[in-house]
Parts: sequence; C-alpha cells; structure tokens
Amino acid sequence: MYEVKNRSVYEHELYSFNIERENLKVLYQANMKFIEDISRQEMLSQLADYSSLKGAVFKRRVLSPKRLRGVGALVASWKIYAYLPYLAVYLGSTVPLVTACAAGLYGMLAFADSETINEIRVIDSGEN
Repeated sequence: MYEVKNRSVYEHELYSFNIERENLKVLYQANMKFIEDISRQEMLSQLADYSSLKGAVFKRRVLSPKRLRGVGALVASWKIYAYLPYLAVYLGSTVPLVTACAAGLYGMLAFADSETINEIRVIDSGEN
C-alpha cells in the first residue's frame, strides 16, 4: 500500500494524481485480503501449537505462595518503616532502616512476575 511518509507534498501530488480512483479500491481490497490471510495463518499456527499439547491445560495461580511471601515482605517493610522511630530507640537507627530496605527488596523480587507457566497438566474434573 502507498504510504505518505517521507515524501514531499509535490511528490505526493504527482503520485496520487497518477493513480486512478478505481485502482485505489482494488489496492484496498488486496490489502484487506492480505491482512485476512496473515491472520488465518497465525490462527492455524496457534491451533497447531495447542494440538501439540495433547489435551494439556495451561494453569497458573494469580497469587502463588512465592508472590504471597513477597506481599508479606512488602507489608513488613512498610510496618518497619512506619514504626522506625519506636524501633530506633531500642535498636538504633541503622538496623531498622537496613531491615526495612532488605524486606522491601526481597518483597519486590518475590512478587515480580516472571511470565512463566508454573504447571501444565490435564484436569479431569472441575470448571475446566
């Protein structure tokens, strides 16, 4: 399909007046057919990938135990930081602050989503 970018107005006028208006309809239909063919090929390749699983189901928990520990560590770091003046009296100012930072970093690392599939197995009964 003809693109206007990187052309001057003069070049665009020369090109666009040389194309008959009926040809634009044919070009548009050809482009739509091409997009349809590409989407059909992608759908067929996705179906082939699903058929290679042989009935297996992708399953992933939203809040896994590791992510739950990460949330707990983030809450703990917030609590330590909120009570920092009270803890500083007993432990000094360095220990609670370092602990809050360490708990926050651990919480962020544990809660990070790694975009991996935790489990692939066949589910015989239930919702799925």
